[in-house]
Amino acid sequence: MTEIILKTPQELAEYYLGREFNARDFSEMKEMENASFGSIEVNNPSEEWYLNEFLGYEGDYQEKIKTIEDLEKEENEEIKKEFEVYVEQQQNENYPMWNTVWEITNNSDYFQADKLAEIGIGILEFKEKYYLFIAGAGYDFYEAHWIPLFTKILPWIKNEKEGLN
Repeated sequence: MTEIILKTPQELAEYYLGREFNARDFSEMKEMENASFGSIEVNNPSEEWYLNEFLGYEGDYQEKIKTIEDLEKEENEEIKKEFEVYVEQQQNENYPMWNTVWEITNNSDYFQADKLAEIGIGILEFKEKYYLFIAGAGYDFYEAHWIPLFTKILPWIKNEKEGLN
């Protein structure tokens, strides 16, 4: 048996990205959707996740708003409208920027939209399969997305990499 030695987080991410996911051409999925062979669904993060992000962006509201229920109070109607606009903008921007998505080949239960959103990764569903995507450009994807995915979120990777420092 060949032993694979992964010395850096970058090497770990490159290895597991190739092993755990199949890269797919997103334009083919769009063509199939346009020809009515299925529809692409974005699995967006929860309202609670968006609220936490919104409150981080709009720090002035943190005293008045703690939960989604606080947005329903009459005195918070304007804040609720701003929040709804924020969520809509985030959902419209959160779509594959590149023509590549990565098919999840196993353990799809671990891919939760809120956890993935924390590291800038989105999730799509198409024809009963799940795909990861990144809506970004102009920076190191490994550093920003793949290394955190394999070192912080996926438990079976965590267990396998314990010897890596």
